[in-house]
Amino acid sequence: MSCGIEINNKKYICLHNDNDLKYLSLEDNVYFTLRDIFSNGDTYDTIIHANNFNEKLTNDIRYEDRTPDFKYTNKLNEYGYVKLLKNWLNYIKKYHFDFYSLDGNKQKPKREIIFGTLKYNYMDFELWWNQFNDLRRQVNERFAYLESKESESESVSENKYIL
Repeated sequence: MSCGIEINNKKYICLHNDNDLKYLSLEDNVYFTLRDIFSNGDTYDTIIHANNFNEKLTNDIRYEDRTPDFKYTNKLNEYGYVKLLKNWLNYIKKYHFDFYSLDGNKQKPKREIIFGTLKYNYMDFELWWNQFNDLRRQVNERFAYLESKESESESVSENKYIL
């Protein structure tokens, strides 16, 4: 499903939505980054995994179908979900993205390029990758926090039987 492009050996990722939406919350960052992965993934498995994480995060409500009272699920506070998400995000490498070569075109793509009736926003892949690494760091921190809470609760459970 890739809509990423490459011109003169420089890669541009196709943004599924406005990149600024990622800065609203951790949930928004996860959701919109996963949508970018969905749009640029190299295999069906990559695309499906990204979509499955988003379905759980939103109760299967797409951005375009949200109402003003939309709220994300509590999945980013659930140990199991965050552990799976963390492991999957850390598994993703640059080669998991696919780009169409447009080497015949010598000009840098504009931020928005229109193909037929579809409008695509593009971003330098290296800049996007830096944002992606920051998201991974944030998810890793969330996991460490949830893991410490999980350990605390196990410790309390064990101690109640000691008394």
